[in-house]
Amino acid sequence: MPAAAVCATMLAMEQRLTIHLVDAAPRYRAEGARAAFALGHHAEVYEGLQELRERPPRDGIVIARDDPAQGGAPGLLAALLEDGIWLPLVAAGEEPRVDRV
Repeated sequence: MPAAAVCATMLAMEQRLTIHLVDAAPRYRAEGARAAFALGHHAEVYEGLQELRERPPRDGIVIARDDPAQGGAPGLLAALLEDGIWLPLVAAGEEPRVDRV
């Protein structure tokens, strides 16, 4: 599910959130940021996990590309926990599969 679709599901939320979008593809970062802003939230975009780790967020939600070549969702979660980033993580992908959850 693209980040923009994940952001759209947050429509019912009433509080303003900071959504941290992690994706190497500029198009998906832009789509996700536009969706977040349209829903009244704030978006921070990161080209990759390393950039996020350089500026560790302390609040909000992380939406990141589930890239198996980079360790997938387990690798993302392990890196966040290693850096003490205790935020909800949504792993997004073009064609998510149940066996990857």
